[in-house]
Amino acid sequence: MESDKTARSLLETAIDIARLGTWRARPGASVFEASARCCALFGFDPSGRRMPVGETFDRIHEASRARVAAAYACIEREGGSYAERYRVKHPDGTVLWLDETARGEVGPDGQVVWLVGVVRDVTEEIEARRRADEAAVLFEEAVDGLLLVGADGIVRQTTPRAGCRARCSTDCRACPARSCRRSGAASPGPATSRSIGPRVRCRWW
Repeated sequence: MESDKTARSLLETAIDIARLGTWRARPGASVFEASARCCALFGFDPSGRRMPVGETFDRIHEASRARVAAAYACIEREGGSYAERYRVKHPDGTVLWLDETARGEVGPDGQVVWLVGVVRDVTEEIEARRRADEAAVLFEEAVDGLLLVGADGIVRQTTPRAGCRARCSTDCRACPARSCRRSGAASPGPATSRSIGPRVRCRWW
């Protein structure tokens, strides 16, 4: 008995450290039993520890709602598991991105007896990735032409206009680097290794 309490305490601590919300429900239930964090992630009162199933699904973004509902119905009927990422919208307008993993627990008779799941807020991760992508685009647009050159003097990567700045003679449609925006430029001859500057040459130009 003491070992069970210790194990449960360790599990609850791990869940709290990982900032996970947890829920469970019987097949066909109209309410999820949920942790305070899970309730908060879906915009419900954390002290209630209950989330109406229908209203919970209504808060999932319409672009994902049918997909998540189908996955839930599948584990409710057959067991198994699913992992989904989707947005939820709270009554106050707050929008969060959540990662959810859920599983249908099957009893000795082969019937699903519990549905259990964990959810995690990944909004900050997604926003950070979006900002990084936007910064990369702005950097590329700001740079007139950038060549990334290896220690052997071979160009490994370019920004889109670098080819033009280097006076590339390769037909753009055949260029494996896809390094500039000169679509349809005529090529005076086959692509050859070409000098771009002191100790710099390219495998394609």
